[in-house]
Amino acid sequence: MSDHHKVVLVTGCARGGIGYEYCKAFAEQNCRVFASDVSQRMQDMADLEADKIETLELDVSSDKSVASAMESIISKCGRIDILVNNAGIGSTGPLAELSLDAIKKAYEINTLGQLRMVQQVVPYMASQHGGSIVNIGSVVGKVPTPWAGSYCASKAAVHAMSNTLRVELRPFGINVVLVVPGAIRSNFGSNSSERLVNYDWKLYKDFKEAIAERARASQGGKATDATVFARHVAQKVLSSRPPKQIAFGHMTGLFAMLSWSPLWLCSRGKFNIDNQSLKGDNAGIAGYDIAHILIDYAKQQLRQEQQSPSYYKGVWLIRLVQVNGLKEFRNMHTQAEHVEKKERGGGSGGEGRGKAKEKRSFSCTDPNGMQEGCQAPAFACWNSFFLFSLKDLLCSL
Repeated sequence: MSDHHKVVLVTGCARGGIGYEYCKAFAEQNCRVFASDVSQRMQDMADLEADKIETLELDVSSDKSVASAMESIISKCGRIDILVNNAGIGSTGPLAELSLDAIKKAYEINTLGQLRMVQQVVPYMASQHGGSIVNIGSVVGKVPTPWAGSYCASKAAVHAMSNTLRVELRPFGINVVLVVPGAIRSNFGSNSSERLVNYDWKLYKDFKEAIAERARASQGGKATDATVFARHVAQKVLSSRPPKQIAFGHMTGLFAMLSWSPLWLCSRGKFNIDNQSLKGDNAGIAGYDIAHILIDYAKQQLRQEQQSPSYYKGVWLIRLVQVNGLKEFRNMHTQAEHVEKKERGGGSGGEGRGKAKEKRSFSCTDPNGMQEGCQAPAFACWNSFFLFSLKDLLCSL
């Protein structure tokens, strides 16, 4: 293989996972790829050798194993151009009862494992004054969800670590790319579910099915295909100017919106929390049920007195969704209008025209309509739109 081909090391590459697809995606781009995983999963990488992908044993929780793998690649290629820190494990359960050992393991693999790889590869990349470190975060690293607190926290730490490394490694010509996957179809969810089988919850024994549902949440029918996701990431990383962040996959748009939204919105949802024995509104991000929760909440606010803060919340929420163009909420304004019309009653003449104008302000397809009607929500809408656009622009630079 010629010297100009990129040398890529990917961790966590067993068959059925996203790492397996990363390897194939980089190989398709004529890279020299090294796939790695723990000794128990070496056999699950055997198929990759047919694509001229080399496999090696690597345990990200072991300093010795990481150093040995790096030395092996350097001895063969003389350099490492791209490190993809993909190895990770799920960690599901209520933080109040999840064992500290389980939480420590999540941090050891998901966070310290990535940092251990970085510390070993940086001297090589610095000596060649170039390279790219690709750290895998998660949408829940930005917006945490119930029943997965330790996983969310470990990924939030990866986000903070990546943003720090990006600045610290810039003098050495090393790029740091943070990948923020949405719901990606893989065996990750099923593996997390299997680890829950032997847990004997005490306070949360009535929530056992809800906790299991959270472990499977990323594997719904609308989850993004892992091959499509991996190819998208590989293409971006191999570009002449790799982006600082790659957010891609089902639900990334929604989570991006929620990361900038008020806490009264982010804390709503369900994973059957309040459907058991607790009182009050459903609490916690809803995963695949979030669309229904947001619609219901918007309708509740629109029932309030016009010009009231609660009414503005409903309008603000609908408009915020509109400017982000999320398909899940394309018909939200129609449902909200139906409720409002039923609650307030119709009109005729000048009053009817006023209603028509107000209705137009909820239109997803009429950009001019969003500027009419109540000005305060419109300002909130376009202010939020500006923040989203600015954030996306800065992350792509």
